[in-house]
Amino acid sequence: MKKSIHNPLDIAEQYAMLDVISHGRLEFGIGSGYLKHEYGGFAVPLEEKHARFDEALEIIQRAWTGERFSYDGRFTKVTDTALQLTPIQKPYPPTYMAVLRDEAAREIGARGYPLLTVPYAQADGMGSLTRLTRSYREAYAAAGHDPKKAIVGCAMHGYVTNDPADLERHAKPSLARYVRTRSFATTRHYDVLQEKELVTIGDPARVIAVIRHLEEAGFDMLLNIVDFGGMDDSAVRNSMETFAREVMPAFK
Repeated sequence: MKKSIHNPLDIAEQYAMLDVISHGRLEFGIGSGYLKHEYGGFAVPLEEKHARFDEALEIIQRAWTGERFSYDGRFTKVTDTALQLTPIQKPYPPTYMAVLRDEAAREIGARGYPLLTVPYAQADGMGSLTRLTRSYREAYAAAGHDPKKAIVGCAMHGYVTNDPADLERHAKPSLARYVRTRSFATTRHYDVLQEKELVTIGDPARVIAVIRHLEEAGFDMLLNIVDFGGMDDSAVRNSMETFAREVMPAFK
């Protein structure tokens, strides 16, 4: 996921290379960002984020055509430039836009892009997630886009284990460490995140149930965040293996 504080030509070239070496399998995620300290670190005013996002995306997509172009933008100037390589996927790789609010979901739907969200950061539970996906799909269809092509994904912090003590030892402290570093979250308490099903953490049966509820809320795709909060590498690997062995078969 890349944000609008990065140089768009640099991003275009990096991800064109990734599409080439993955034989056209890149799915590109982009967002304006929301953490004040990130913008502050780059000495970029937070209120510029939406304008920077739109400008950066336009430059990236023009660069991906492979044609030589110039661009006189508010934040970026491009003079008679062309990338040395372009993505395999034409006109460019699938581009997912990340949002946190219903009004932004409606805007992305109207523009016809796939949508991504991070439920822990903005949702009160499955009810608010259902409203967000509905807002997106309604705007998508109202703008004349094919409803069958609307895609809504969510990124969930996930940890799967059959040992309850493993949750206390690895998942709980790692999630607490991650969430307390975020400046935007509906809650920072592990038990509340579990109760509202805003994480996919627990034994396989629980994780399967949460994913089923996400499906019912209107999501098509799950991005499994598995290495959050400085978690021990072996714990991450064990969770991934358990997920693949005991969760994924339920969704074939």
